[in-house]
Amino acid sequence: MEIVEKRNNIAFFLLMMSAMLFWGASWVSGKLVAATAPAHVIVFWRFLFSFLSFFPVYAGIAVTGGFREKNIKHFSVSFHGILWLIASALVLIIYNHLFFQGLKNGLAGKGGIIVTTLNPLFALVLNRAITKEPLLPSQKTGLFLGIAGGALLISPWKYSFSAVVSSGNLLFLAAAFAWAVLTVFSSKAQKQMPALFYNAGLYGCATVFNLLFFMEKNFTGLAALPAGFWLNTLYLAVFAGSIGTGLYFLAAKRLGGGRAGSFTFLVPGFAVLLSWLLLKEVPEPSMISGGVLAVTAVWLINRR
Repeated sequence: MEIVEKRNNIAFFLLMMSAMLFWGASWVSGKLVAATAPAHVIVFWRFLFSFLSFFPVYAGIAVTGGFREKNIKHFSVSFHGILWLIASALVLIIYNHLFFQGLKNGLAGKGGIIVTTLNPLFALVLNRAITKEPLLPSQKTGLFLGIAGGALLISPWKYSFSAVVSSGNLLFLAAAFAWAVLTVFSSKAQKQMPALFYNAGLYGCATVFNLLFFMEKNFTGLAALPAGFWLNTLYLAVFAGSIGTGLYFLAAKRLGGGRAGSFTFLVPGFAVLLSWLLLKEVPEPSMISGGVLAVTAVWLINRR
């Protein structure tokens, strides 16, 4: 049993590494697609493709006998779980709009560092505020380093206030907080429903809500969109969305929101490396220093 458990843990870790690589590449893909269409159009198609991609997963489970009667008996969804699911979908919409609006003006590598390193810090604060658990000394040190790293990443002293806003940095900061909220909500929801149902329902609800909220905006001209729009949107939907986000929320259920957030410290390295190789975005010294401080903060917070 111990050997099997160890193998399962290794497999789980490798899957999470793959998910974080998909997320790192999503900053490059998001940067490319953000310049081709309005945010509400990109978000709608990303959600729709993510939702549809779950059907082959369900079909595979059905073929392998995963939907046998004995398993269906254990399938339950509570009313509070549905409320958490709806709240998660609304926050997911907010995050994605901030994501694409920030990438229109900001650097993909810098956004990848700001969001993915500050998200675990925000998640920790939210979890402690909810559970009322005191912070350990190492966690307090981690928070201090995280704040210092975030300040280096945003570098507000280099620009005027309007320049900071237009650069996308504040949008990335807001996106980090939105994702931390989503991490907590997903952990709550998946305690009251199966993880696969949650992920499919999350993108299904987000697709409908995004269409309702932005239906008055123009969705015409889709035929004129370049092939790169559809390829990058499919990548964001399937690999960064269904696969990457699905694995992440599974970790949130297994480890809790705060510890699951620590996996995202792998994303900045992937985001910066791929942005440098594919987009020719050379990282600034303050960007690297801030990222190192933030990653160190996440390690201190989750050292136990």
